[in-house]
Amino acid sequence: MKFTLSALHQVNLLFSVNRLVIGAAFCCLSTSPNAVAHLYSYDLNQGAQISDLTTLGKQASQAQLGAATLQDLPLDNTAYWNANYQNYSGVGTFTNVSYGVNSGGASVAVNDVTDWGWGDGTQSTLGDSHSVDFFNFRLQQASVVNIDWTVNSSTTFVNSGFSVYRGNGVYQGHDDVLADPLNPVQIDNSGNAVQIQNSKDTGTVYDAQGNISPYRDTVNNVDSYVGQFNALGSWSQANAAGNWSALQFVQAVDNKHSRYGTNSANYTEYLSLTLAAGDYTIAASGALVTGSATPSNASFGVSNLDGQLNFSYAPAVVPVPAAVWMFLTGFIGVLGLNRHKNKLYIS
Repeated sequence: MKFTLSALHQVNLLFSVNRLVIGAAFCCLSTSPNAVAHLYSYDLNQGAQISDLTTLGKQASQAQLGAATLQDLPLDNTAYWNANYQNYSGVGTFTNVSYGVNSGGASVAVNDVTDWGWGDGTQSTLGDSHSVDFFNFRLQQASVVNIDWTVNSSTTFVNSGFSVYRGNGVYQGHDDVLADPLNPVQIDNSGNAVQIQNSKDTGTVYDAQGNISPYRDTVNNVDSYVGQFNALGSWSQANAAGNWSALQFVQAVDNKHSRYGTNSANYTEYLSLTLAAGDYTIAASGALVTGSATPSNASFGVSNLDGQLNFSYAPAVVPVPAAVWMFLTGFIGVLGLNRHKNKLYIS
């Protein structure tokens, strides 16, 4: 079931009257099996969503990173891109998948998108990673990367956003306290149980990829964190096995601020950026915010929306340093002078 523009108008009118009415109106759209999953990743180079690594895959990940313990991070070696090393979810429709040293890309359509996942990550209490879709890719050389992202239901498009990070998140990464042993609960000064950031968010601990998570005050935070997803900065997460990784923030985009509409051009978020060789993650979802006091940016509480991500890369043009241009100019000048002298001598 998809919501229509007329339904959205009805919701907009009801919003200021009663949030419960909205929840009831979209009750059949508010849950999705994939939206509540642990961290799976749509691998844009492979053209498949990977849910986890097998034991052999974790051993290969450990060797790839030169780590002391088993790792649960995406595999770079194409020889391991098979069922012996990876578990596949079968989710997502991939087209135009190519992966080469010089260029490549992919398009992927997903149907597990929430209208609030990315937007919540822009708040001080952060967001729940279950409500965000993650895409990973690797570059073998410095490249210009182009990414665009839209979220819609039928002909109605919703405000969305996405972030790009260097590094990968661990498979099965999770915000839940029971699943992420590094994301504990503590009792605040009022006697309330609040969720705090994990114990490695100190700004001094490096993960197996060489990434670091910034310091967060997990003792004196005023509000309980919703999750660990940060749309506008670096963050980290662990899985139930204790594998931990940090994502280094590169850039985010949310330029289309209208809440919803029917013109896709007004709701397509786009980034073009030059990235060094390495592994990267895209986190994307709707840009509305749950619990927002501003109706124009408030979530409808809707999931099961359609998302379309298009990705491509090509070699980055390395600029010639000014000193080289000066040398070439001088060299050409000397050649011209010698040619002039030769002409004088011949005559």
